[in-house]
Amino acid sequence: SATNTKCILYVLACCPILALTHCWQQYTDLAPVSNEHDNLKLEQLSGSINRCIWIGLKRNSSYREKWLWSGGGAATMFFWAPGKPNNCHSVEDSGCVWINRWNDANPQNINTFFCYRAIVVEEEQTWEEALDYCREHHDDLASVASETEMLLIQRELKKHNTTELSWISLFSCLGTASGMSTVRIRKLHAWEDVYCNTSIDLHRTYVYIEEKYSWKEEALKYCREHHNDLASVASETEMMLIQKELKKHNTTEHVWIGLRFLSREWLWVDKQEMGYEAWGDGGKPLCPHPKMKCGALQVTGGTQGVWEAHDCVERLNFICY
Repeated sequence: SATNTKCILYVLACCPILALTHCWQQYTDLAPVSNEHDNLKLEQLSGSINRCIWIGLKRNSSYREKWLWSGGGAATMFFWAPGKPNNCHSVEDSGCVWINRWNDANPQNINTFFCYRAIVVEEEQTWEEALDYCREHHDDLASVASETEMLLIQRELKKHNTTELSWISLFSCLGTASGMSTVRIRKLHAWEDVYCNTSIDLHRTYVYIEEKYSWKEEALKYCREHHNDLASVASETEMMLIQKELKKHNTTEHVWIGLRFLSREWLWVDKQEMGYEAWGDGGKPLCPHPKMKCGALQVTGGTQGVWEAHDCVERLNFICY
């Protein structure tokens, strides 16, 4: 077999159904083709094989003039050979590629096939570290060139114990004071831009604690003993995920998070960078009262989803991770 970043050629020959089963079991799916670049890569991989090679293209059984990808999503770009598709004998419902051009073919035919693979690396790294890792151990960070590739990557992520966020290879060339903006993918089918030097914890799960504890002596201690730490909120997406968890419960109006005023500035106690802030209408307290140096998230009443300074001995529910 031969490989490139996304696809693997199998010289094993079989019909599309068995090829798809093999790709599901060993990798992710039969290969989709999202653009001309993908098509050329498949031609390079095919080498000296002088016959059509199965890809994940199949005819839509409800609208037979339309084509779908086995991994999900409609085919929107085509590289048909001249005169194709012709649906010879009305049985050519599968797609294959030969010399850079597609053919419709009988799914009973026996051909070699291309699989698509997405590899989930369960290590916490910044974007640049992730890029280096992928290039050293695989080929590159994943690109997402179509809806189908998004669906396939989503499927692969669901097989693993990851959090909602994973790095992909998309980045902006516009420099900022904190580094270039890059993009990470969420399990929920969306992207979010963050800074290159942000580390993504692939195992973070938020846990709501219904007990009413003071911030330091009880809530912080409890989270560190039973979980990892009081929750930090490093992005709008993490805020959304915390709020999603809190909506499942009947909480106090405010809940403790891992926000603390120390050394004349507000910090996350888990040492997360303070790149994202969500203070309420009063803004960030730059010189809070000596007792009001612990941060809480407003859950009900008033302006929901904002941070406020509270008395550290106040007894509130809290959220760990």
